[in-house]
Amino acid sequence: MSPPIGVGLGPTTDRAPAVAEKNRRTHSFPGPGRIHTTESFLQMGLQIQFEQFLLAHNLNKDPGSSTYLKLENAQIDLKERIQAFRAIQQRFMPHLELCLTPAQRRDLENEDYFGVPAMRLYLPSGIADPQQRLESCPPGLVKLEAELRDIEVRNAQYHIDLANIKRKLAIHGLKRVGHRDVKVRNREHKALRNARLKAKLWTSRVEYAEAAAQRLRAYSTLGVV
Repeated sequence: MSPPIGVGLGPTTDRAPAVAEKNRRTHSFPGPGRIHTTESFLQMGLQIQFEQFLLAHNLNKDPGSSTYLKLENAQIDLKERIQAFRAIQQRFMPHLELCLTPAQRRDLENEDYFGVPAMRLYLPSGIADPQQRLESCPPGLVKLEAELRDIEVRNAQYHIDLANIKRKLAIHGLKRVGHRDVKVRNREHKALRNARLKAKLWTSRVEYAEAAAQRLRAYSTLGVV
């Protein structure tokens, strides 16, 4: 089974800090100096949101001291990328700040490195008010994000299918080994837990992306494109 091509494929949950560092080194996240298209701008935002999602999950797992240090560094790295994204966002959504409330504008200026998973990017799908969306989004931006969200759903569904295959294989392995080999049985139990966890995580991502696409298309019917 080959993964679909598009955005939001993302790293596995237990390698988020390492993948974040690899992305930084290989310039997978476009920086302010790069010439951007509307699509690359939106893809950058979606990938950052995905990293926020993984970071929040890993922080909630009560990690050990060494892992926690890596996660702190990942938060700092991600905050820097969010700042770079917001600099680019000023070019693609120049009227955004004028459409936000004072509290939302303070969120844009937030310098807290340790609230990174909850920081809002204010992509079109993140602007709740239809009039704000109309005023802050140039033509075509809403429609393009909806299309990218559809790709994100398909990518996440691929990972759910993959996790379910691994879950079935682990269950088959447990039935086959029975109680004869404790070491193998423990390995299959671990594989089963990981598969169930990943299926649950990717299901959450599907729900998030589907809700975002639905909001975008609902507003499009009102003339917000």
